[in-house]
Amino acid sequence: MSTTQTHPPDTARVVLHVRSRMRDEDGLRYGWAHTGLVAAALTAGATGMPGPMSFTLIAVTTLLGARRLAGTWRVGIAVAAWAIWTGFLHHTLGQLTFADPDLLRLAALVTVAIACSIVRPGRWDRLGG
Repeated sequence: MSTTQTHPPDTARVVLHVRSRMRDEDGLRYGWAHTGLVAAALTAGATGMPGPMSFTLIAVTTLLGARRLAGTWRVGIAVAAWAIWTGFLHHTLGQLTFADPDLLRLAALVTVAIACSIVRPGRWDRLGG
């Protein structure tokens, strides 16, 4: 009794080449998130939004921009959001202050940026980006 093993022909083999896409780079995603922050700040400034409303707009933009970034990039976009809001929407001419309310807003933005992946990481991936 002989046993014969058959192998699929070479043409039937599938070779998968994994290429990273440019949109998967954290630096590019950070740039897109930062562009969104600047656009949100310009919108808030041009429409004359009151402080709480403009801060909410910046916080939502931070949340959306940070959803696909790694941890340190998230903190970076939150600090950038705080600096943009504090320097140009709360104060004028880019003046940053470190009073207790300012630091509380910084902590809130960092919490929002980090919490976007802790809540349900899989859901954010399905939403696109």
